[in-house]
Amino acid sequence: MSRRRADHGRVASDGRVVLVTGASTGLGRATALRLERAGFRVLAGVRREADGKEVAAASTYGRITPVTIDVTDEVSVREAAAYVGGLLGPDRPLWGLVNNAGVCVSAPLECVPPERLRWQLETNVVGQLAVTQAFLPDLRRARGRIVNVTSGLGTVAIPFLGRTRRRSSRRRR
Repeated sequence: MSRRRADHGRVASDGRVVLVTGASTGLGRATALRLERAGFRVLAGVRREADGKEVAAASTYGRITPVTIDVTDEVSVREAAAYVGGLLGPDRPLWGLVNNAGVCVSAPLECVPPERLRWQLETNVVGQLAVTQAFLPDLRRARGRIVNVTSGLGTVAIPFLGRTRRRSSRRRR
């Protein structure tokens, strides 16, 4: 029998830094704000500068810094990794990554144009991989954590969402 930890499994923030992709709206924004309230310094990954200003303005303690990143653009991902590395410096590597950015193409698969499916896969699968690979060296140095956000809706068949969608991607927006 295992003993329950007094902290209920919570991780101490200890000034640790976490990057949350897709932080401009929805679950990503809520995650960024919650992590900041828990004591983490949060890098809010957004595609547009205006969205970054909005999420930073919603910060309770001033520990949210916007980072412009488009997970579907290799150059954007590399630039974001370089920016974060310069911002944090070599003695304070990134400790956490929340891969939250995602999209949903809501239509029967027979009606989904291939370019829309590619866009969804680029965002939800290839984008998460690219971001993880770009930030993995820092995460390893910090013995950090990676959280990949998915949707529980993939466990049920819903008309116009396509059952195979969940196996290779996820539902969002």
